[in-house]
Amino acid sequence: MLTKQTVRFDPSYFQLDYPNGDVPQDKGVCTDVVIRAYRKFGIDLQKEVHEDLKSNFSKYPKIWGLSKPDKNIDHRRVPNLMTFFTRHGRHNQLQATQETIYQATSFVGILVVQ
Repeated sequence: MLTKQTVRFDPSYFQLDYPNGDVPQDKGVCTDVVIRAYRKFGIDLQKEVHEDLKSNFSKYPKIWGLSKPDKNIDHRRVPNLMTFFTRHGRHNQLQATQETIYQATSFVGILVVQ
């Protein structure tokens, strides 16, 4: 059960199987929880993001200075997931207030630029 797992924050780079690769179950970052939840519904975000990046690399953030997609990490990066969800119609701009109520299935991403 996904909601009963204990996951220790670990942003390390891991070599992953492809498709359906995952970091060790007891490790991860916020995106790994989202990736695992999508897998419960039969959606492999590692594969989906990687395939979209291969075809549309120029549409994704260039924050990390990469010249090509990396199947081991790209799907684990919040800006890449936000780009992927926007490109595939899973994005809504919300003005968050104290009164904002999210549905149980809402995925909320916040990108802080320094």
